[in-house]
Amino acid sequence: MSIQALADKKIYVDGFIESYKKWYAEHDNRYLDIENDDLIFYFFNEKAYADMQLRTLWKLKANSNVAIDKKQRVEVMKWVSSEIKKYIVFGLEDNTNFDTWHKSICRQILELFNENLLKDKYQPMDYGKVQKLVNVTLKYLATCHNAEKYESRFSDCHMVLDKYILNWYYEIVFPVKKSHRKAWSFLTESEYFEIQENIKNYLALYNKKPFVEEWSIFEEYKK
Repeated sequence: MSIQALADKKIYVDGFIESYKKWYAEHDNRYLDIENDDLIFYFFNEKAYADMQLRTLWKLKANSNVAIDKKQRVEVMKWVSSEIKKYIVFGLEDNTNFDTWHKSICRQILELFNENLLKDKYQPMDYGKVQKLVNVTLKYLATCHNAEKYESRFSDCHMVLDKYILNWYYEIVFPVKKSHRKAWSFLTESEYFEIQENIKNYLALYNKKPFVEEWSIFEEYKK
């Protein structure tokens, strides 16, 4: 199934596409174009950020009324959005693969959050949190107008690791007792990439790609 076929089927996209249209107060395809800076920022700052569930982080001081500086957060999110657009439009530098790019941008996001936005307020984030930001944004962008122009950019993208995908993973790909399973929020970088590698190798046996298969697995395990 191609990236455009996913978009045509409107799998998992009807709600946030409509909300974006209302937010932009327009219904023209050009506003839903994958190269639209505002669209990328919207998906990243509004949708992926919510999916990351930052609210689950522990406050460093009980009952403290700490808040993340919104202006500072928006600046961080704008920078990351621009980096994601660079990847979509220009692709990877020579001798760089998607895994290397993913590590680089996630490490930078972690540093920006843990050393600035969250410092002295909340516990530091793990890789499991930040992968949600990047992977969910790419998943949303794959449904946008003109995504087919950049189909090669999505071919090696990872599955979003959430509770539904991890339930499938621990049942089908790498069976583990529930008591030994780790929540997506607390995955380290090495644990994250071990899971992604296992998923890729498992699906390769059936000539399937993780990024495409995630849509149907998510829908099945969400029921």
